[in-house]
Amino acid sequence: MDTMAAFARMQAAKAAGNTMTYFDGVKIKEIMEKHGVTEAQIFLGSDRGWTETTVQIDKKGNLTAESIGVAGSIWASPMLDIDGEEIEVGTKDAKRMTIKFK
Repeated sequence: MDTMAAFARMQAAKAAGNTMTYFDGVKIKEIMEKHGVTEAQIFLGSDRGWTETTVQIDKKGNLTAESIGVAGSIWASPMLDIDGEEIEVGTKDAKRMTIKFK
């Protein structure tokens, strides 16, 4: 998605009264541990090409990822991809956004 299309979606979401949905680091870590993986992909739904990055559970048990420039969205759902299974991992609680972006 290009910058102008993303801007238009954000403006429409603001006008509709949408609020920020963050990547839920707590949920992401729980799902990754349940699937037995230490690495997966996170992205914003419908904008994967611009926002996808790898999230990892490091040796200390922290979630880390390369920065995608955002911690969430008001118009796209935060998503987790484990082996092709896409799982919605959004939260309205900013305190659950526990990913340490590099």
